[in-house]
Parts: sequence; structure tokens; C-alpha cells
Amino acid sequence: MPGSPWAQLPVNRVIRAGTAVFSNASPPQDLIELVDRIAPRATFLIYASHVDNRDEKRFSRAYYREAGERKAIWGVPEAGHVGAQYARPREYEQRVTRFFYQALRKGTAMNSFTAQRRIFSRRELAFLIGIPVAWGILLLFHPTGDADGFYEVIDGNITVWLTVHIGMGVFVPLFAGVIYLLLRGVDSTAAKISRIGLAVFAVVYAAWELLLGAGTGVLTDEVNAMPEPQQAAGRDLVESYAENGVLSVLSVLGSLGLGVAMIAAAVALRAAYRLGWVSLVSLPLIAVHEPPYGPIGLTTFIVAVLLFVREQATAPAPGGRPLSPPVSAPTA
Repeated sequence: MPGSPWAQLPVNRVIRAGTAVFSNASPPQDLIELVDRIAPRATFLIYASHVDNRDEKRFSRAYYREAGERKAIWGVPEAGHVGAQYARPREYEQRVTRFFYQALRKGTAMNSFTAQRRIFSRRELAFLIGIPVAWGILLLFHPTGDADGFYEVIDGNITVWLTVHIGMGVFVPLFAGVIYLLLRGVDSTAAKISRIGLAVFAVVYAAWELLLGAGTGVLTDEVNAMPEPQQAAGRDLVESYAENGVLSVLSVLGSLGLGVAMIAAAVALRAAYRLGWVSLVSLPLIAVHEPPYGPIGLTTFIVAVLLFVREQATAPAPGGRPLSPPVSAPTA
């Protein structure tokens, strides 16, 4: 039932009393009082994180705390009740197979099972790699120059400037989606902090790129159409717009969102999968994003993702042997 445990207490007592009265039998004990009796047999708890106002998550974690060794737990945010095998069928089979392998083999410790193993589909891999690749290619065309002002860099490159920054408005939230996908299924505090940072980055940084890029690009085009005596004042207007306080605040907040998201994601992935710190190398380069820094940073990020995927695909099962693909049960 939804609500806090204290709010449920009187309701549960009424249900227990009603059961005793109308069934002429004592109600069963609460699972929280029985779960520790399962030990020394192994326990594997699978729960849906967002079912019943997160009650399933809260109760499963309470059972996990009370359970004796050997035990494991896995939360699937996008699943419904008893729906993990439908939400992530391949990962479900891998995890359950590994659980039984460890639980039934003598001398195999269950504590190594807490390190998760992540399997990606082909579509997920295409998204994880394709987005940073496409973004890096776009950034190769970002206009640059030695001039201190925006007008000198944009003048003569207006179409490219507009295209790159409108594209940035698209790729920033898509890149946030890449990090979110890597964190899917990780339910730690660091992962939650990273998701908050990703939301800020996706919205605020994208808004900054669109407002800065489109605004300065359109203004530069308008200045070039002005009579020559008035163009000096127009150039000052472009610089004033680019350096206004609102855009500066958006830039700082968006960059902070990216930094918090990447650092927290690295911590969360490191704790869950024993990998993740490599992605931090790309953080300052992506934040700068002008070539060659942005493309190099995204290339570094792609390498980190490929290492992560390779690590997960080849992760051995306990005993040093690779986990064999599950065998489907024969049909009648």
C-alpha cells in the first residue's frame, strides 16, 4: 500500500485482525520477520522501482537489509510488478543464471554478485556510440578564429555558425540521454545526483547554445545588411548580446550541470560496474566543445563507452569462466 510505513501500520493491523476473524485462522507473519530465516540459503530480490508509490522498492530494500548472507538485489526502474523479465529479458536471464550458478556451487561467495553486469541491445549500442560520433563530426565545423569578438568569427560563416549551434541544441539533450542510458538500472545516490545534473545540462545548456548561436548569427546577418557607417554600432550590439548577463548565467549553470552529471555518473558506474572513471577525461574537452577540443573529448568518451561495453560483454562468471548464454526451455 502507498504511504509511509507508519501510516500503513494501523491499516495492516486491521487487515490482520479481519483475516483472523473471517477466516478462523491466524494471519501469516510479516515477511520482514521471516526473511532472515532463509539463510544460509541464498536470496535474490528483484523489484520494480516505481511501483505502488515506490513501496515495492522500499519493502524490497528492507527485506534485503534483514536477510542473512548470502543475498543479492536488483531494481528495474522501467518494469511493472513482476515485470523485470519483460522489461529486460536478456539481462534478466543473465542475472538469474548467474545467481543460481553462485548459489548452487559450493564455496562460491555471493558478495561478488553485487557487482552488476550490463548487457546492451544493438539499438542501445547504436545510440550510445552514434550520438557522440555525430556530435563530434558537427563540432568539426564549428567556426573558430583568433579574434576576441564574436562578430569577426561569425562574419563570413553565418550559415555554418547557425547550423552548428542549432545542432548543439539537439545534441546536448541527446548526449544527456546517452549518459542516462548508461545509468539505467543504477539506483545509487550518485546516479540520482547525475540524473539531476543531466536534466539541468539538457535544458539549460541547450537553451544557452540556441540563444547564443541563433541570436549572434541573426544579428550578424542583420548588421551586414546595414549601411556601412552604421555597422560599427551593429558589431558592438552583437558583442553586447553575446556577453549579456542572462546568457552568462545560462552558460555557468549548464556547464555545472554537465560537470556534476559526468562526475556523479563516473562514481555511480564505478561502484556498480567497476568502471567509469575514464569518462572524466572527456569532461573539460566537451565543456569547451570548439575544435579540436570538443571532437577529442567526444572521441575519448566513445573510447570509454567501448571499454565499458567490452568489459560487460566479457565479464566472467564466478569461477573464471564466461557466463554462457541461457538455454531456452523446450516447448511441448
